[in-house]
Amino acid sequence: MVICQLEVPTETVFHTLSRARALGKTVILNPAPASEPLPASWYGLIDYLIPNESEAQTLTGVNVDSAASAEQAATAMLAAGARNVIITLGERGTLFANAAGVEHIPARRVQAVDTTAAGDTFVGGFAAALAAGQGESQAIRFGQAAAAISVTRAGAQPSIPTFEDVQELNSL
Repeated sequence: MVICQLEVPTETVFHTLSRARALGKTVILNPAPASEPLPASWYGLIDYLIPNESEAQTLTGVNVDSAASAEQAATAMLAAGARNVIITLGERGTLFANAAGVEHIPARRVQAVDTTAAGDTFVGGFAAALAAGQGESQAIRFGQAAAAISVTRAGAQPSIPTFEDVQELNSL
């Protein structure tokens, strides 16, 4: 499994995506920070495209301010060649879309203290659960639980929960 984001030069990201695809790896792209639409050639290299609301808007031009507009943006990314789109919507949950359909997964209700690491924590939790053999919807819920824990703690890196912390929350 390979996870990329856009905080390094785009040439590096493209090379990494291409190499990972050639090696048959599962490829996750969190397009953060997104400053322009992705090159069309990238979509076929990505298994899971995971933008937040503002990144989805940058990629598609759709103002993502509701579940319905998130579905519009996801549909546009699927039409561009994305296999699976997961749009994180903060307290409104997560939208998961692919050729089989669309699923809106509500967010866990928590008292947020600091949302700094929420997106990265979601992606990490999703990837960890997927790597552990969970199905996509369950992996999304695991990512949501990880992000829910992280926003209840101050700071970025110190707020990221362990796999066991998330399993414990999910067992409640």
